[in-house]
Amino acid sequence: MRKYLIFSMLCVALCANAQTSGVRVDAALPFTESFQPGAGSSAEWWVNWPIGDHRQIHMALGVQHYAGYQGGIIEHHSQYGPTELLISNSQLELNALTFATLQAGYRWEKESRWAWTLAARAGYQFHSEGFTTSQQRWYSFRRNSRDPLVPELFPELKIKEFNGNRSSRGSNFTVNDHLRRYDAGLLASLHYRITEGLEAEAAYYQGLFNQWKLESENPPVLRVAALSFGLSLRLF
Repeated sequence: MRKYLIFSMLCVALCANAQTSGVRVDAALPFTESFQPGAGSSAEWWVNWPIGDHRQIHMALGVQHYAGYQGGIIEHHSQYGPTELLISNSQLELNALTFATLQAGYRWEKESRWAWTLAARAGYQFHSEGFTTSQQRWYSFRRNSRDPLVPELFPELKIKEFNGNRSSRGSNFTVNDHLRRYDAGLLASLHYRITEGLEAEAAYYQGLFNQWKLESENPPVLRVAALSFGLSLRLF
């Protein structure tokens, strides 16, 4: 509750010193690991300060929600013994990320209906959605050799007896040690004035940090990138 109160007070303070301010809502299409568009949304409170003819300093506070990734990490482990073989598979699947964001940049506009904004954005990830699954396959066998290696490595060994079983489990997860808690990137926006105080917008955001926080030789790469479309309404 305290965080939301501080956030609201900061919005009021920014608006009190700005010439124009308002709200923006967008539908987002984040690009997933398989380069397929996902689904998401965002809401922001923005403020603009004029610094010259047709130029303004732009700032915004908001929440960005990106969903539809359905991709993650798969790990395989095998353990061999004289009379048994254990194979373990685990998968960590990420489905959605939610950030609280602060952005700052420049806005250019002319006497026409068109305007442009270039900005930098920093985000704090306070929620994630995903699923973890793990599977185990266990085999035991008897053979006519005392060689400690498994029969798969020595096909000439005759297996007299072979049996096995399988188990699996899964669970939901939120923010955990596998993900970063922050992001930063660049934003480019195109604005079209529909009427006085109301604009249609299209924007592209490219994050710079890999959201997977892993210590491995070849970690998967997931940088947040999204194309968004929405409306901006000036309130003051």
